[in-house]
Amino acid sequence: MRSGSCGATGSSTPAASGLAIAPGPTSRWPRLPLPPASAGRPSTTNSEAATRFLDAVEQAIDEHSRDPLAALTAALEGFLTIAHDDPLVRLLLTDDGMAGLLPLVTTQRRPILNSARRRLVEAIDAHWPGAAARDLDALADALVRLAISHVAAPHLPPAQTAASITRLLAPAIERMLKGGGEPAA
Repeated sequence: MRSGSCGATGSSTPAASGLAIAPGPTSRWPRLPLPPASAGRPSTTNSEAATRFLDAVEQAIDEHSRDPLAALTAALEGFLTIAHDDPLVRLLLTDDGMAGLLPLVTTQRRPILNSARRRLVEAIDAHWPGAAARDLDALADALVRLAISHVAAPHLPPAQTAASITRLLAPAIERMLKGGGEPAA
């Protein structure tokens, strides 16, 4: 770790700022920082963090099941907000003087993308079963990739980003959920 401030506490080490350090494989990335344990629970793993994010997305979809566009907006906003506030995500996106840990996330994320896409397809299909499977898969893949992109390089606050993405995708989503599939050429 480089010297200087680490996190919001201004401390100079991850441990002093409340981050637990988990040993990693012997490679260029010897250690992976994890959020602190809370209430006696062990530190969160990457898989547990991804599950927590996806649970929040599914909850937002469930809570807005009567309005697919409101569900999309709420799910995206929730995901982006949780990611923005998550200490592990912030640390992964911080340049540590060695090109940051971002390459670890961006080049080895296929399992996370596939899992997120599958769960999103299932959540959408559970509430709006009229869409074709290929359209659901394409929508879920695009949404997962857009969300990760906005986490990695945020441009606007989560609420504005979510509203913008929904506004952009609304016509295609409405057509897809009505069983219209692809527009006529």
